[in-house]
Amino acid sequence: MTNSSVGFPQFYQIQQILDRFLVGSDPLAVGVLQAFNENKITVPTDTAIISINDIDIARYVSPPLTTFHIDTDDLAAQAIITLKDTIIFDRSQKRMVLVDAKLIYRKSFVKPTNKS
Repeated sequence: MTNSSVGFPQFYQIQQILDRFLVGSDPLAVGVLQAFNENKITVPTDTAIISINDIDIARYVSPPLTTFHIDTDDLAAQAIITLKDTIIFDRSQKRMVLVDAKLIYRKSFVKPTNKS
């Protein structure tokens, strides 16, 4: 990802960057982090990043990505149950599925402190 990447120049040209970004996946967040590094935008000083998936690379980039760890085993089990029910009952299934997720704090986002 470079300055010519779609979307990045608009943020950079206005000379103001958002305080925080929630990026939809760790691989995308790695690209965002690379673009920030190339443009001398320091994470987490100038902006912060939280991503989703907690893939291995998230802990090895610089700075390591704060990311949501999603219980993919549970998600897969729910998908199999839905598929089985769709096949058995021969109709589409609509469900709301909730799976556990845990925010793994690393250096791309500073954990807020309670000011009581």
